[in-house]
Amino acid sequence: MKTFANVLILFVLTNFSHAEDKNQHNSSPEEFKEFCKQMEGRWVTQQKVTTVWPKLGFKKGDTLTHYADFHSDLDGIVLVSNHKFGNIKWRVTYHYDAVNSRICSSGNGSNGFWSRGVVWQTSKNEYAYRLDGGQANGQDFSSSGIMSTSVDGKNFTISSGDTRLGDGGKAKSQENYKRISN
Repeated sequence: MKTFANVLILFVLTNFSHAEDKNQHNSSPEEFKEFCKQMEGRWVTQQKVTTVWPKLGFKKGDTLTHYADFHSDLDGIVLVSNHKFGNIKWRVTYHYDAVNSRICSSGNGSNGFWSRGVVWQTSKNEYAYRLDGGQANGQDFSSSGIMSTSVDGKNFTISSGDTRLGDGGKAKSQENYKRISN
């Protein structure tokens, strides 16, 4: 009887946890459209290097200029962001996954970096994200944080407290972007 009770508890917890994870970060098509509207444009930031990516060309603690260009494509079905910082070019596409009611991201970098992630709205001008990925050399990568835009749309900030590349430990970062064109 004790074994049956343990199996029943495990079954309930497993199904509850799976259902909770599946619904935890739901988004609507309207939230995706709002995300695109807030992010579109050309942005620039001066950021301190907290994670040394392969082929970056900078050391930890150096400051680099990071350009990010966001634009809608395919009749608004995707948001494409092209990034340039250090010696790296990097592209991320965002789309709305209607099957799972999620905003998804997929990124690739010229240094062999790749990521897959989920973005969800937490308030009017704030979105949380969770990413997992890796490098061509087999190192894994994960990060989560908050992206927020100012009310006037002239600034956006990305804050992360747990970016991890391989066994290098977790790094905190905050990038403050300024819009330089629409």
